Amino acid sequence: MTFRMLWADTRLAYSAPGVNYVTILDPYKAWLPDPFFKGSISTDKLETIHPETYLRISPNGSMICSTRMRVVMNCPMDFHNFPHDTQHCKIKVASYGYTEDDVMFVLSDNPLEVNDNLFTQRFIMDEGPTWNDCRSTTKTGSYSCKSFTLQLKRQTGIYVMEIYIPIAMLVFISFFSELLPPQQILARILMTLVPLMTLTGVCTFYFSTLTAVPYTRAIDVWAGNSCIAIFLTLLRLLLIYIRTPSKAPETNENEAPNNAEDGHVKDISTNTTDSPAHKILEQFLQHAS
Repeated sequence: MTFRMLWADTRLAYSAPGVNYVTILDPYKAWLPDPFFKGSISTDKLETIHPETYLRISPNGSMICSTRMRVVMNCPMDFHNFPHDTQHCKIKVASYGYTEDDVMFVLSDNPLEVNDNLFTQRFIMDEGPTWNDCRSTTKTGSYSCKSFTLQLKRQTGIYVMEIYIPIAMLVFISFFSELLPPQQILARILMTLVPLMTLTGVCTFYFSTLTAVPYTRAIDVWAGNSCIAIFLTLLRLLLIYIRTPSKAPETNENEAPNNAEDGHVKDISTNTTDSPAHKILEQFLQHAS
């Protein structure tokens, strides 16, 4: 970012024909305000061949100090509606050592200019920044402070491709098990169990990459309801399998013994007629007659 400050110091006014301004590459040789970014994690001034900063002095004593820097800010976020959330990040610029009796910050007509080519993978700027006064009062005095709020709207397209569509596909696959014949109970159970295990693994891995929060997010509700839907489908199939009686193969138990008995009697009668004792008995009856 490029941070600019404008102020007037009549002590440095000059009169030189043909000189519109004087540029000083080492601005610390003159008096400078002492702004700082409240809540910043780190602030680094950019530097190539020379430090990317300058001080420009006009003939009437007006001064411009411009510095290119990299600021890492702390932005508390609310993830209740994640990934359909809009975050409000405040950037506060305050005077560190000079009180309001010495330095008073006043914003220009267009205090913030955003590059049109600036974009992020996850957020877009929903609306223009809003400015507020954030005067800070401590035991050492009151200090001038200005804050502006950036409204960052999360882009949900990448989350639809990464999490919403894959989870929906797993749920639909588990529902397709209802189209299989009831006799193929093992295939139906596997068609529901595999999506449930896959969904559990995907959610565990994906949620480990997100910021841990102590409350339920919108994406947690989606993933949780999907897991419950697949689990209930699996539970229904298991209950059907348990409550369905197994059918044993039908056998004609009554006919088998009777057939065996008839065959046994037939064999006995056949053997009795053809026996030698029966022939001797017939010859004896013939002589007696």
